[in-house]
Amino acid sequence: MSSEPTNEPSVPAGGVTESGSDSAAEKKQARVDSLMLPFLVCSFWLTDLTSALAVYLIPAFFGGFYLAPTFAMIQQLVPVQMRSVAAAICLFLLNIIGMGLGPQGVGILSDVFAAEYGAESLRYSLMVFSLMNLWCAFHYFQAAKTLQQDTQRVADLQIA
Repeated sequence: MSSEPTNEPSVPAGGVTESGSDSAAEKKQARVDSLMLPFLVCSFWLTDLTSALAVYLIPAFFGGFYLAPTFAMIQQLVPVQMRSVAAAICLFLLNIIGMGLGPQGVGILSDVFAAEYGAESLRYSLMVFSLMNLWCAFHYFQAAKTLQQDTQRVADLQIA
């Protein structure tokens, strides 16, 4: 099995990720995270269920697009004998944070907002947590800056 980067699609709906051959995939991911945020926040502002669901379809569709570049980066930057463990650790952290701490944090913040916003507190709590996408986009941009150097460093270590 070759460790050479390819331009094959890594997730059909996610499009082509350069599999780390350059930082384009990570930059694209940061743009997707940034561009879907207005639609996500807008879906929480709308009071009409049909309109809110229609607007929410956009971030719901693009929400999983971070997985392909993330796992491509992990597989590229970790030595072959450690790739399965690295992927497992990443999945564990994604699930603990996303499905464990995320709902708990939204609920706690909703309780904090309840005094001021009443029944609308959950809406505002979800809006605040949706801003985490900006933080994620920032980190994808940061990772894209050094990805080529990191990839070369790993390649040099595997040759040595």
